[in-house]
Amino acid sequence: MSRNKEAINLSWLVEKWTIWDNSYLKNIWLNLDTLDLIRINDDMDNNDDIEESYIDIENNMDEFVCMPGREAVNKKLAREVFMEYLDSADRDRLSENYNEYSADEQFLDLIYELGLENKLQEFREKVAGSILLNWAIEEDIKVNKDMKVIDLYNRD
Repeated sequence: MSRNKEAINLSWLVEKWTIWDNSYLKNIWLNLDTLDLIRINDDMDNNDDIEESYIDIENNMDEFVCMPGREAVNKKLAREVFMEYLDSADRDRLSENYNEYSADEQFLDLIYELGLENKLQEFREKVAGSILLNWAIEEDIKVNKDMKVIDLYNRD
């Protein structure tokens, strides 16, 4: 039996999972009953900080589940797959100026310069969808797969 009564839309989870854009976010806890989210920042070091600021997660483990954190995103691999995802004209434009060793900020600057931010956002959402779908299966959470996903590791 799954941990939640009602299936959660995958697109909703993707929208709420802001780990990719927020470098200060350590992790996100999801309450399976209320669908409330609790975001824990890097400056929260221990459970006392968390309990003081939010809730007592440890005594509510049946309600709360920790969503995948930053480590779930392989940014280097995501960039490589994003290049494959683009059509040939965009890929050529990006390749001319792309350096695989450049920092994230430089990569994003280039994406905005070339007007590819919407394509990158759509790609990231599909990758996040795959990460969260796998997580939901592992955590025994019922999810409604209402969107397409891109699995960075199994691209058949």
